[in-house]
Amino acid sequence: MPSRLTQYAIRFTFFPYPCLPLIALAWLARLRGLGLHSLWLDEALEFLRASSNLEGVLHSRLADLDPPLYSLIMHFWIRLGPNDFLVRFPSAAFGVLATVLTIAWLRRHGPSGFALLGGLIFALAPVQVHYAQELNQYSLVGLLAVLTLLAFDRVLEQGRWRDWGVFALIGALDLFTYYGLVWLLAALVGYSGVLCFRRRDWWMRFLACQLVFASAALALLPFSLEGHILRGLAAWTGQYAQLERGDVLQQFVAALHGHLILFSVFPFSDPPTVLVAAVYALLVLGAFAMMRGEARQGLLLLAVLIAGPALAFVASGFGLYPFQGRHILFAAPALYALLAAGIWALRRFRPLYVATVASAAATLIAFWTIPAGPPNPWLEVTTREELRPVLAQVRAQFQSGDAVYVYYAAHAAYTYYQEAGLTPPAQAFLENGWPTGRLAAQFGNIRLTARGQRRLWLIFAHLSDGEDSALAEALWLDPPRWVPVERIEAKNAVAYLFVRNPLGLSHADPDSCSIELAW
Repeated sequence: MPSRLTQYAIRFTFFPYPCLPLIALAWLARLRGLGLHSLWLDEALEFLRASSNLEGVLHSRLADLDPPLYSLIMHFWIRLGPNDFLVRFPSAAFGVLATVLTIAWLRRHGPSGFALLGGLIFALAPVQVHYAQELNQYSLVGLLAVLTLLAFDRVLEQGRWRDWGVFALIGALDLFTYYGLVWLLAALVGYSGVLCFRRRDWWMRFLACQLVFASAALALLPFSLEGHILRGLAAWTGQYAQLERGDVLQQFVAALHGHLILFSVFPFSDPPTVLVAAVYALLVLGAFAMMRGEARQGLLLLAVLIAGPALAFVASGFGLYPFQGRHILFAAPALYALLAAGIWALRRFRPLYVATVASAAATLIAFWTIPAGPPNPWLEVTTREELRPVLAQVRAQFQSGDAVYVYYAAHAAYTYYQEAGLTPPAQAFLENGWPTGRLAAQFGNIRLTARGQRRLWLIFAHLSDGEDSALAEALWLDPPRWVPVERIEAKNAVAYLFVRNPLGLSHADPDSCSIELAW
C-alpha cells in the first residue's frame, strides 16, 4: 500500500520476528483437540478413498465428485496409520501454511502491521480453524486460494513468462484439488484479461495460461470432471434450478451475506446484529482505504469477493454448483484482507485501534466450534458423530459369535476404526447410492447377518430421524423376535444389543414380554 497506509507501522519490542508468535498461535488454534472427536461420515469416506489403490484414489466418489489431489496426498500420508490426530494433521499444517502465505501476500501491499493483522484474522478465523481440524480438502483450498493470489500478484507486478507459468501451474493444482477454485481463477482471469487491452505484450502469455487451465480440465475428465458435468446437467434440466425471475440481485446479495461474509467470520452461528454491523463497517472502511492507497489491489480484492461468488451463484441457479458456506471459501482471503485494511485504517486513533484488534481476536475465538459451544449463546455447534466411544463399549461387551450389522451411514467410520483395531469384525452391507428410507432392504440385510446367532449388535451413525427406531421395532415385531436389551448412545451415534427371543415368545403374543421398547 502507498504512504496513506504505510506511514505508521507497529513496532514489536519483545519479538524481533513478530510473525513467529503468530505462527505459533495458528498451530495452537489448530492442534487443540485435533484428535478429540471421532471421524464423522465425510471424513471417513475421504479416508476410505485415500486408503484404496491408486485407481480408486484418482477416481472420485459418486457422493461428491471431488478432484483427486487431496486424496492422493492423503494416500501416502495415512500409511502412518489410522489415528484420528495423525489423519487430520495435514489439514492443520495446510491452515498454518496458509496463515504464513497470507502474511507474505499482504506484506507486498502494505507494512508489516497490516500484514500481521491479516495473518491474525486468518489464524483465528473460526471457519479456517474448523476445517483445519477435519480430514477433508477445505483447508488445502484455503492454502491454494492464498497461494493463487500471491502468484497473481507476481503476474500483475512483472508479467514475465515465468510469472504467468507459475500462476498457470498453481491454477492447475487448484483444479486438481477443488472445483470451487475455478471461480477464483475465473475472477483473476477476467481481471487480467481486461488488463491485456492495456498490456498488449501479455496476450500470448495470457492465452498460454488459459491453455494450461484447459489442459488440466481435459486431464480431469476421466477421473471426476465428466461425472461432475453430467450430474450438473441433470440438475440443470431437472427440478433443481434455483434462479427465479425478478429478484436475482436480491437473492445474490442475501446469499453473499449469509454464505460468504457471515460464514467466513461467524460460521455455524447466528451472530448478534452489532457484530454483523461491525464486520460491514470494517469492510467498507477497508475497501475505502485500499482504493485510496492502492486502487489496483482494491479492485482485485473486490473482483475476487464479488465477481467470483457471482459466477458461482449463476452456476448454482442452474443447479451446476452449490452455493453454500464452504463451497465459496475461495473468496475468504480477500475478505480477510479487507477486514485487516479496515482495522489498520484505525491505527491513528491508538486506543480505538488497540481495542478493535483485541475485540476482533476475542470475538473470533469465541466463535470457535470447539470447545466454545454452550458458553456462546449465538453459536450453533456443528453436528459431529461420536462413534468411537460407542464402539469402545461395544468392543468391551462383544462376545464370540455375536453378529454385528453396521447401518449404511456408519459403514465408512466403522471400517476406519476396524482398521485401527478398535472394533469387532462386522458384516456390513453398503448399497450403491444413498439408501435413505429403504428400510425394507436394510431389514432384510440385518436378518441375513443375524441368521443363526443369538445376539445382534446394530450400529448407527449420522442418524436419520426415525430410521433406527423403525428398524429396532421391526426386529421386535417380526419373528424370531429380537429383543433389545441395551442401548449405547453418544452424539449422533448409537448401538443396540438385541437378543433372539430370550423368553421363547411367539409372534402372536408381543405383549407378554416384560422388556419394553422405551428408549
